[in-house]
Amino acid sequence: MKWLKRLATMEMPLSDLDFGKLKIDLENWFYQEAFHAFDGDSMDVPSDYYTWRDLEEEKKEIFDILGGQ
Repeated sequence: MKWLKRLATMEMPLSDLDFGKLKIDLENWFYQEAFHAFDGDSMDVPSDYYTWRDLEEEKKEIFDILGGQ
């Protein structure tokens, strides 16, 4: 759990940047756990793929802005 390791090494109080990185790591872990059984390749409706692709691109842009991985 990347977010837990990051939290353990952080010094309090957290800077806004460190808090943002921690939040991204936690949310990423949460969504991976929540949707681990979801197979994006088995989408029935083509618009599902485009929605998923757009969300992945948006997530990458947010990670790039905040410096998360």
